[in-house]
Amino acid sequence: MLKIAIVHYHLNPGGVTRIIQSQIQSLKSDTTKIKIICGFCPDPEQYRQAGIELIINNELNYIYPESISADKLSHIYKSLNDFFRKVIDKDEIIHFHNLNLAKNPVVTKVISDMASEGYFIVNHAHDFAEDRPKNLDFLNKIIKGHFKSDLQSVLYPNLKNYLFVVLNSYDFKRIEKCAINMERRFLLPNPVGYIQENQLHQKESFASKIIQILNLEPGKKIIIYPVRVIQRKNIGEFILLSTLFKNEAHWLVTLPPKNPFEIKFYEKWKKFCHEERIPVHFEVGLSVEFTDLMHASDFCVTTSIREGFGMAFIEPWLFGTPVVGRDIPYITEDLKKSGMNFPRLYQNLHIENGIKDFIDLTIEDQMEYVHRVNRSDVKKQNLMTMNPILKNLLQPVGNEIISNNVKTIKENYSIEKYTERLNAIYQTFFK
Repeated sequence: MLKIAIVHYHLNPGGVTRIIQSQIQSLKSDTTKIKIICGFCPDPEQYRQAGIELIINNELNYIYPESISADKLSHIYKSLNDFFRKVIDKDEIIHFHNLNLAKNPVVTKVISDMASEGYFIVNHAHDFAEDRPKNLDFLNKIIKGHFKSDLQSVLYPNLKNYLFVVLNSYDFKRIEKCAINMERRFLLPNPVGYIQENQLHQKESFASKIIQILNLEPGKKIIIYPVRVIQRKNIGEFILLSTLFKNEAHWLVTLPPKNPFEIKFYEKWKKFCHEERIPVHFEVGLSVEFTDLMHASDFCVTTSIREGFGMAFIEPWLFGTPVVGRDIPYITEDLKKSGMNFPRLYQNLHIENGIKDFIDLTIEDQMEYVHRVNRSDVKKQNLMTMNPILKNLLQPVGNEIISNNVKTIKENYSIEKYTERLNAIYQTFFK
């Protein structure tokens, strides 16, 4: 019997939780026993009714630099040490999502210590603290400062019983530089659920439903950015695009942030759009089903500057919805190699005579730039001239491209393929 303990800080709706649910779908069988361990779960019953053992311990919740003391750190360390040894057997595989991201550096240290004792660890890295200076500082403060441990050894231990799983080729190469050899690192692309084929031809009926619920003006395209708005999603650029095409389309964003630090930036942008009379519709995912929105949309725009896997580049195609906007080459490189085609992505959005990229501006300067473009047809035209792809951004994408991308996704990113890859990773421990 294969025993897996899937561990994360929370099970709030979002990308990691969706992958955990995909793992459960992949692994659930008579020969595998699954338990989930987390700090918080908004809906425990959905897991328990599915026959999954769910263990909640709030010591696994996020901790923050400004509100943590040395005594508290020591308490959490002892508490989690005792807890994990009580609920996890030595022959279980601990599959931890985003262990090294500095959301709770104490648990990073605890799991590293357990690995040294021979526990089987899978570190499933969706994101990296190395990409977020504040997170890396926090890890240093806790791991080096409080626990007096070597950070590299804690984050990247050189142990046969400690495996790394990443989502893309860029991160696969990244962890090679951390002395993680080929036998201990694995590329595991996220799986994508399938859409019922007969719904692909019902865009108009879904659009009518959305127009009615959100009280939108009929006759315009529907553009969706299906994200929780945090800074790396680069919402200012989405708002800039909306000023260029506000007469052609409705611009919709799905979810607000949950992180208090992110909320203040989000509220700034909402206030800015209100004052500038830029008709971006925020938080539509709170009143409309995600799948209905995706089916109804003419285009999915992404302006994100950093992703772990980049589901936004894949999933919309399955709804017959082309993806347009900002390219992230280290993400799309893998997708293009698998056979996907992205004819409406740009790598830079040039401003100021083509010298600067919009993402190089501070939020305040982005707002000032959007303000000027919103008030001036000349500025709009200059922006279009510097970025020729914008002229065709919302032009129809051929059905052959959509069909090819759907076929490629089903062949390479199915739940069946995911199950096969995941089981192969686990078997590494027993070779």
